[in-house]
This record gives sequence, C-alpha cells and structure tokens, in this order.
Amino acid sequence: MKIKKLVIILFVSIWILAACSPAATSIPATSTNTAFPTQTPVPTRTPIPPTPTIIPPAVLSQFLENPKVISIDGSNIGIGWNSGPEVIKDGYMELVGKDWTGFDYANNFHEGEGILVNFKYTRGADFEMYFDNGSFQTKEYKRYGVYLSGGYAESNRWNGKNLTGNYLRGNFYPQPDTWYSLLLTIGKNGDFFAHIWDPANPDKIIKDRQEIADWEGLPWRLAFGANEGTIQWDQFTIIKFDNVK
Repeated sequence: MKIKKLVIILFVSIWILAACSPAATSIPATSTNTAFPTQTPVPTRTPIPPTPTIIPPAVLSQFLENPKVISIDGSNIGIGWNSGPEVIKDGYMELVGKDWTGFDYANNFHEGEGILVNFKYTRGADFEMYFDNGSFQTKEYKRYGVYLSGGYAESNRWNGKNLTGNYLRGNFYPQPDTWYSLLLTIGKNGDFFAHIWDPANPDKIIKDRQEIADWEGLPWRLAFGANEGTIQWDQFTIIKFDNVK
C-alpha cells in the first residue's frame, strides 16, 4: 500500500510541475541576409566651360564690322609658320634682313580675314608684310601688302610682273625703334585694306585701301620679308570680320 501511495504522489507532483512550467518561447532564427548597400548617386556631369572669347582691341571697330579674334601668339613663339623667324629675341619674333630673307604662314587666308600685329624696326630697315597668290615673277602673280623703307610706308601691289603702289596716307611718318600696329585685311570682292598706327597715340594713322574686283574669291598666303635692318614682331593675331567699313 505504501508503495502504491508513493507512486500516486510522484505522478501528481510531475503533472503539477508540467502544468506550471512556462511554454517554450520560439526564438526566431537570426537572418543571414546582407542589407542592400546604399546606392551611390551618379555625380552630375560638370559642363566644360567654353574657350574664353578674346575681346578684340577697340580700335578694330573703327575699321571693321563685327571683328573677332581667332588666335593670338601672345608669347611670340612663332607658332603656325611654315618657315618661322630664326630668332626669338627679348621675347619677340625677330628677322635680320639680308637679300629678302623671310617667313610665311602655314594656312591660307580668305575674304573676311586678316592680321593684327605690332612691329618695330631699326634705322635703315627695308622690309615688307603682304598677302600673295601664285608664283612670283609670273603673269598670274598677285600681291597686296605694305612695304617700308627710308621712313616711308607704301602699299605693295603686284599684278603679274608689274609693281604698283601708293604711299599710305595719314598724319604721321613711321620712325625707327618705335612700336607700331599693322592691320592688314582681305575684304569681300577683293577689298584690300592696310592700316598702320601708333598704339601709344591711336589718332596717328596712315592707311591705304584698294578694291581689286578680279582678285575676289582667292586663297592668300601671308609672308614677311626683309632686305636690310632688323625687324621685331609682337602679338601676332589672326582676325575675322564681316566687312571693311
């Protein structure tokens, strides 16, 4: 009897303990999924700024309609020439004249184009700056430019083998060892124009203009040459424009 009573008591105790035990808590499994990385925004494309516009000297507007500067050799390193000056002295292109040595620009010029350049020469210099077309000393040869010698500046025009020219007219005579500016342009319909002025006194101007109808629509070579003396050039500039005023 005692054994049976003990078994009953043990059974009842186990039942009570089981009833009082808390229910098992379900523990969620730890997620092994990697979180999505934060998307890096695509950087906004920074626009490349346009090449700065070079403002043409104000004096050009006196002579030309809508002038624009295309390029400028501000360091005077002689870029763009087929045969450049052999000497860069004191920061300037320099040519020592002897039997019409010289140099010419690599690209042709056309109507609505021209050059602006500063120049200085020694006493007794004999030199020229011009556009030409064709072979020299042939009947088809054409040239227009400026020839300076003995303190005078003349237009330098060749028709075939014939040379004609006019003195540049104005209110001063060029002097040696002085900086001057030259504007040499090819206008529409063979309208050639040459201006020389003193940049220290822009009211001092000499000029020549010739309209040569049968020279229209041609490509032109630019050349500088010297027979005697030493000539320096500064700030060689190529320009475009609509018309000569």
